[in-house]
Amino acid sequence: MKPMNLNLTTRRAVGACPKCKARVEFDESPLMRGIVPLCDRCDAQQADSWTKQERDRAWRKYFFNRLPQGYHGAKRAEVTLLFQKIFEWSLEGNHGGIGLIGKSGIGKSHALASLLRKLEQPFLWWSGTEA
Repeated sequence: MKPMNLNLTTRRAVGACPKCKARVEFDESPLMRGIVPLCDRCDAQQADSWTKQERDRAWRKYFFNRLPQGYHGAKRAEVTLLFQKIFEWSLEGNHGGIGLIGKSGIGKSHALASLLRKLEQPFLWWSGTEA
């Protein structure tokens, strides 16, 4: 049986970006005939979006793996007035960690979990009630 001759030479083509309709010049392959790639600007935006999505996915995995399950749903809107000042804390100008002291059940851990969700930075969860 004689091998099939596949002429896969490319040719220069012009088309409209599928997203923004800008003019795109590209090398068209016979296997991809009629398919116009994204323009450089749209391609960069798509790559940035994918990078951001991957970063967000990695952060959520880190957050949920490190935080006790009871605080996964912690929301800033549910933090008591007593601990609202915690949201003024930032990484800049603060060396070391942050901690809250007080009676059990007054919202310390919920406030910290809400702050961690906002900061999206690596953390070590350390609780006096955990063995």
